[in-house]
Amino acid sequence: MRSEVGLGIGHQPYEEDDLSLSYVIGSNYIRDDFASGDREEDIGLTWALDYNQKLFERGLRFYHEHDLALPYTDAGAYLLETETGFKMPIISNIDGTFKIEFDWDNNPALGAEKGDTQYTLGLGYSW
Repeated sequence: MRSEVGLGIGHQPYEEDDLSLSYVIGSNYIRDDFASGDREEDIGLTWALDYNQKLFERGLRFYHEHDLALPYTDAGAYLLETETGFKMPIISNIDGTFKIEFDWDNNPALGAEKGDTQYTLGLGYSW
């Protein structure tokens, strides 16, 4: 189980209905608790980006979010989490979504894969 808490400074150069972009840079505390009972803790540098753009007048949106954490003691053990997808209004407040989530742990636990990809097709409710 991984826990992270941090503090950063960010900027949002675009915040419109058809385009939004923000990013944050900061420092974070990373704690990994393993099934074996072992624990790893580190302080790191973090970088996050959130991009969302309306592609067509009917509301199709493309979005991308990522978060990169670089531990100070071993920058080669970085962690990357991304989510990229499309969201489209269907009726009223119901949206259809297709997204790809990709996570990369450059120094995973013993026996674990470095990368993990998940594809999701779903319906959501917005208010």
